[in-house]
Amino acid sequence: MVAVMASIIFAMTARPMDAERLADAVDRWQYGDPARRDDLSAEAWAALLRAVLCRHGAEQMLLDADEAVRKFAAGSFVTPTPALMQGTARVLCGDFDGGDASLEDALGVGEQAGAPEDFATALCERSLVAIARGDWGRAEVLAGQAAAVLRRAGIEESFATPLVCAVQARTAMHRGDVPAARRELVSAQRLRHLLTYALPYLAVQARIELARVHVALADLAGGQDADAGGR
Repeated sequence: MVAVMASIIFAMTARPMDAERLADAVDRWQYGDPARRDDLSAEAWAALLRAVLCRHGAEQMLLDADEAVRKFAAGSFVTPTPALMQGTARVLCGDFDGGDASLEDALGVGEQAGAPEDFATALCERSLVAIARGDWGRAEVLAGQAAAVLRRAGIEESFATPLVCAVQARTAMHRGDVPAARRELVSAQRLRHLLTYALPYLAVQARIELARVHVALADLAGGQDADAGGR
């Protein structure tokens, strides 16, 4: 459990090598000793860690997230992260309806569990789904809510912030508010170092959306910089 928690913290604080080192230790614990006793709580968190790090692609992320959701429910553990990972993975696999439903579940749990970063990320993911569907009004409301969640919690400089800035910049450009879009790009740039391969889906989504805004502003150099790979 300590290794799982530490790995997730390292992933959120831009220490991907440490996150992977501890994730490997968790895998050795889970799969290296066939005689070990079952431990529902630890296995639930181990599945969640695999989903969070997404080291083997979106389809495996979904399988790991589904396992985490089942085991957290069986153990009556309350946290929004399993549903958030499940929803994100479903969206990445092209299941917008299923993904949106899981993200809505994450939001419901997030309010109870006091997990503002998960709450903000789920709102951003739902905003991206709305953008993909052409529902810009809904996308803008969700993006604004995501920013407000981090602001109220006093954690605006978070691993979730670049994605929040990205969806706000996208919606600002759509309504023609160029100054607002540029402000969001500047804010995202300051925290781009948090976009590492430890959270690949978040890093890629944020970079793609930021690059779209740079291109819309005819800032091709900025777009190339935004789309550069994370550490």
